[in-house]
Amino acid sequence: MNSELAQGSPEVILNGGQCTGPIQIRRHAIPPGGELQIQIILVALSDQAPQQGMTPPIERKSKPKKPLLVGNWTNQNPNTSGITRLFIHYMPSGDTAVHAWGSCGGGECDWGEAAALQASATLSVLWDQHFAVRRWLLSFDGQTRLLTLSEHSHYQDNSGRPDKDETSVFVRTRN
Repeated sequence: MNSELAQGSPEVILNGGQCTGPIQIRRHAIPPGGELQIQIILVALSDQAPQQGMTPPIERKSKPKKPLLVGNWTNQNPNTSGITRLFIHYMPSGDTAVHAWGSCGGGECDWGEAAALQASATLSVLWDQHFAVRRWLLSFDGQTRLLTLSEHSHYQDNSGRPDKDETSVFVRTRN
């Protein structure tokens, strides 16, 4: 079957709406006594809102941009007695997670991983360590490119320790 490709800008009317723009039409030479089969595939390429009676355009799924918070972060204070580093990433479910390490006994303790709630350039994390509940707010500053951790600790181990608030600043690292 011979075919040639014809390009043009004809107007096509569908469902009461209009589609104007370049379309491609493939013409096939049909031998005598042959069958004519026509297949029409239309793809909406408009970002405009559909008009009444039109089928809405297909939503384009684009790759999300790399979130501002995802990656490795190190505390600016190398002598901190608190959180030393963070790894923020996506879990297979699509949820955001924070893995944390803290200073302890001259080394680092692995705090493990906790799910985080993300809103724009901030994350909320709740750590229930049985003896204490810690609420974190991680916020990214687009101008300084720094991540600030605001931590509130409530001790529930009957030790009599008062609640404590701390702030730490982290820089992105390439680990």
